[in-house]
Amino acid sequence: MDPLDGMGRTRDASGRYENGCKGIALMKNDVAYLTKLLDQTAEKPWTEKLRTMFASDSFMEKADNPQSCIVSFALNQANRRLKYTQTIGKETFGIDELIAVLSTLDQRKELEFFSIENSKYLGTCYIADERMLGCECVLKTGTVSKPGLWIDGKQIN
Repeated sequence: MDPLDGMGRTRDASGRYENGCKGIALMKNDVAYLTKLLDQTAEKPWTEKLRTMFASDSFMEKADNPQSCIVSFALNQANRRLKYTQTIGKETFGIDELIAVLSTLDQRKELEFFSIENSKYLGTCYIADERMLGCECVLKTGTVSKPGLWIDGKQIN
């Protein structure tokens, strides 16, 4: 029995439970699992950026990883994110390539996805059949927090 599991399930070499699910106790293995899948992916500009993201000191894994969705949901989300980021001029990587891959799949196929971030980017990696399909990552930018109440650039006392 796996002492982290407590349910009598065993893990394979990738850290996944025999039924294909990952337990919360394995959250810290997400980056190892994602890196393993990335190593099996053909080199492309987005793979190198994603590899750099995984290796960064600020890389964070989300507690609710992995989650699942169907291809049509992931494709719609990627298209919305691409349109929005192009409209506001945000830097991204992987979105165009992910859309191209998802467009070729059965829209009802179930995918696994991992929400990821580091100090520079936040994004999502999509997995199907133990293969990394791609990612959609966006440069973090936005507001700056200031103490107090500010209206039209002026602090209200």
